[in-house]
Amino acid sequence: MKLLPLCVAGTALLLSACSTTKPDIIDPRTFRAQGNEPGWHIDLQNGHANIALNYGDTRYSSSAAQTLIGSTQTRYTGQGPNGDWTLTVIKQECADTMSDQHYEYTSILKTEGMTLRGCGNYIQP
Repeated sequence: MKLLPLCVAGTALLLSACSTTKPDIIDPRTFRAQGNEPGWHIDLQNGHANIALNYGDTRYSSSAAQTLIGSTQTRYTGQGPNGDWTLTVIKQECADTMSDQHYEYTSILKTEGMTLRGCGNYIQP
């Protein structure tokens, strides 16, 4: 019967070790996701997001919570003036359909009843 506390402690230690695993999409630089039709972008850095929608006509800032989804995806969530937003970042090559520029990441932003698809990269300082 004294084995139970040891198992619980061992499980807690194992879970804390797992939660420190970080895939290569975690980076302290600013990450910019952007897309077209309508033009939008979101800049993420240090738990904060700056969002521009509808070609920049709608702009707001928000805190951004980060959740790792496997080794190739990260989900960011926050609260905008018209409800929650979610950005999913996937480590998968993406090409901008208007400029033909290539990016390392595919991005999907869900906000204000819209699902906006685009690309993303880390911005070099």
